[in-house]
Amino acid sequence: MPHIPLIEPEATTGATRRLFAEAQQRFGITPNAAKAMANSPVALRGYLDLAVAMCDSGLPAATRTRIGVLVSQENGCDYGLSAHSFVGTRLNGLRRDEVDHARAGTAEDPKDAAVLGFAAALLRHRGAVTDAELAQAGAELADAELVDIIACVALAIFDNYLTLAGRVANDWPLVSHTDPIDSSQPDSSQGTPTMTARMKNPAMVLSDAMKGINTIYKGIHQGGLAADLLEIVALRASQINGCSACVTSHLGTGRKAGVSDDKLFAVAAWRESAEFTEAERAALALTEVVTRLADKSGDGVPDEIWDAVADQYDENQLAALVLNISLTNFFNRINTTIKEPAGTHWG
Repeated sequence: MPHIPLIEPEATTGATRRLFAEAQQRFGITPNAAKAMANSPVALRGYLDLAVAMCDSGLPAATRTRIGVLVSQENGCDYGLSAHSFVGTRLNGLRRDEVDHARAGTAEDPKDAAVLGFAAALLRHRGAVTDAELAQAGAELADAELVDIIACVALAIFDNYLTLAGRVANDWPLVSHTDPIDSSQPDSSQGTPTMTARMKNPAMVLSDAMKGINTIYKGIHQGGLAADLLEIVALRASQINGCSACVTSHLGTGRKAGVSDDKLFAVAAWRESAEFTEAERAALALTEVVTRLADKSGDGVPDEIWDAVADQYDENQLAALVLNISLTNFFNRINTTIKEPAGTHWG
């Protein structure tokens, strides 16, 4: 199949290698989109410059991500939708339902809704918005914000067009523009007590920390394990640790990965359930002993459990599995410490 080739960073020198270093610093990884752009160092330079400049705009990171999600959805670009969804939920604090709302061009916050409404009008009319649409947006947004929205839309369109035309392989956890959109607004009329975390998630307070976490997530998803297995493993660790935010999140993402409700409900009692394959049972057994290391004396991970899982997975898959268990425990401990409420999603 014809495609735009990917330029690997180690094959470059001089200015192009420095651009790759900037991309690595910004994203925590070097995504395939940047490797495709590197066929034209001028284009990569311009993309990075505008992306970095927009960080200093009046639009918060979460709002810029919402624009990227909407543009990618409208353009049918799974690469862009996957990237913006991942960054939004892992780095910029968006819940999964907020990403779905952005795909539908809606938001709970009136200002974010105005931003998305103007962005949608730009896309619909290819820039030639009507007087009424411009006036409506201008009633909620400053002139500088309107220009920033146009810049964000243009940036996302460039990324979309490049990855679509270039047949760039998706190296993010897949979110497809054909996935069902749940754009229903949360029902706040039931009088449910509001719970708030003690602080913003520490991994989001320190941006360099999140870049490292982002890189680990990318590595896990490149390890060759099925998304449904990653989800049931993360759900089991979260159940053991009593992390309500993570349990709720992985129930949602598990369904998105194709895990049935019957199987999700059986994770806590997987030994007595016929829902799980031998490979899944081995992974869940490893998950439990790794998560309960503090309860063990002597050999924390017995040889028979390790041998059973090693019989089912190759080295790359084992690496992804161990990292997934460990990273889930990492977030479980953060979220229980700060009392992150259930309903806070991490992807």
